[in-house]
Formats: sequence, C-alpha cells, structure tokens
Amino acid sequence: MALDFTGIENVGEFYSTHYLTAVLEGDLKSVFNKWKEDKAEEGKRLPNEVLAGLSNKYFTLRAKADEAVDAGERLGLAQDFHAHLLEALGYQRRPGVEPLADGAVLPVHLALRRDGNPFLWVFDAPFSEIDDEDPLSVPPMEEQLPEGGGEIELPKSSEGRGQLASWREILEEHLFRSDHPPRWVLFLAGGEVLLIDRHKWPQGKYLRFDLGELLGRKQASALKATAGLLHRDVLAPDTGVCLHDTLDENSHKHAYAVSGDLKHGVRRAVELLANEAVWYRSCLLYTSPSP
Repeated sequence: MALDFTGIENVGEFYSTHYLTAVLEGDLKSVFNKWKEDKAEEGKRLPNEVLAGLSNKYFTLRAKADEAVDAGERLGLAQDFHAHLLEALGYQRRPGVEPLADGAVLPVHLALRRDGNPFLWVFDAPFSEIDDEDPLSVPPMEEQLPEGGGEIELPKSSEGRGQLASWREILEEHLFRSDHPPRWVLFLAGGEVLLIDRHKWPQGKYLRFDLGELLGRKQASALKATAGLLHRDVLAPDTGVCLHDTLDENSHKHAYAVSGDLKHGVRRAVELLANEAVWYRSCLLYTSPSP
C-alpha cells in the first residue's frame, strides 16, 4: 500500500511533492523491513500501530484541554501526551534546559547530541486555545523551567518591554543564529508536530503533522509515513547516518532528473512543432497556384 500523506503538510516543499508520493517509500524500505523483522522476532508492534493506539488518549486529553481555561493546565495535558508520542517514535523524554549565548535558557523535552554537538532538540507547547493558532506564535512558559533553577530566564523579545520571545522569534533570532545550534528541531504542540531542519528553515520549509487528522483517521499508510519521517531510527539513530540526509540528497537528484526529462520533453516538442510548421508551409508553397 502506497504511503498516504493526508494530515502531513509539506510546507514550502521540504521535500519535492513528487519525491514524497512516488519515491520516499522505496527509500525507507530498509527501515520498514527492520520494523517488520522486530515484530516477527520479538513481538514488537510496528511504530504506526503504536501511534494508532494513542488515538483515544489524544482525544481524551484534547477534550480536557478544550475545557481548560488555564494555559498551564493545557501545557500539562499536552506534555502528558507528548511523553507517549515520543515513546511511540522511539525517544525517551528527558526534560531540562539548554543555554543560549545571551544567558537565557530554553526548556527542552529532549536534547540529543552527535559528535559532542547539539543535534536534535525537542520543544513542546500547550494545546492551542484557538483553532488554527500558530503554535510558534506563543512564547515558552515559566512553568516549563525546572523548579529551583535560580536566576535562569527565558529569551526576551527584540521588541523590548520585557516581553518574552515567541518560539518563532527564538528559532530565527536566538537559536539558529547561535554558534552551536541543533541541526533538527522537533516541535510538539499538542495537536500538531513540526519537523524543522535548520538549513531549510530560512527558506520557509518544514513538515507539519496534524495529529487530530492522523489519529482521527488512523489510516495505517498515513501513520506509517508519519513514523517513517519522525522516528528516531530515521532522524537520530544511535549509530550511522541520519537517514534524512540520504532522503534529502535523493530528493534533489530526483528533482534534477525530473527537470532534465521535462527540459528534454519540451525541447523535443518544440522541434516537432517547428518541423511540422516548416512542412506545412512548404506544402502551401508547393500547392499555391502560379500567378
């Protein structure tokens, strides 16, 4: 069954659309086969099956969040779900803080390193209070800082007046401009997940996963695509390369090949039309009556 991308938004063409729909499944085949082997040999459920099993928990917590009037309560409900979501995707929640150059800190759900450098940071935000609210438009909350943390502070907005920076401002002005930014950010916001690559973020490219859509439909091929793009085995394996680098390289190669084929096709079509026009004109000249 082909992968289903309903509920997954390819914002700014993080990967080319044709690559996602026609090629990605083949490039993830080794990972999917490993998961099948683990199920056959060890009885492990497939990651997409684990994700499907989170549906009831998600909608129960979502309903409670809709009734909550306090942002702190919505955050707690979201963090409860996020812990289960990360586990389904092969991660373990390890909340803490990571320092920024200006002395401020960022609360993280999980921080992974590679070769001594930040590699993947997982942030979280509460269930949104308003439908279609941009989860990156709100700032992190004081409740996300560890108790007894002393004088640690969240990043301030460049607008001044002591206002806290939104998550979007943090990414663009604090985190990705720092000396040692993480390569990847996984942003969990209750009802959605954003996968952000610092190299593509300035171009407005990222992947957005609508959890309400995905867990409401529980379509196996859509949840398989979700796991294939977010699971630790793909994004941050303990050993070996980040498979997303291979996917990105293959996406570019495929786009270049498709562009080459299109150029060849256009050139051939122009040649055929030109030849046809020449033939038609010569026929007119040949059959025209003499004056």
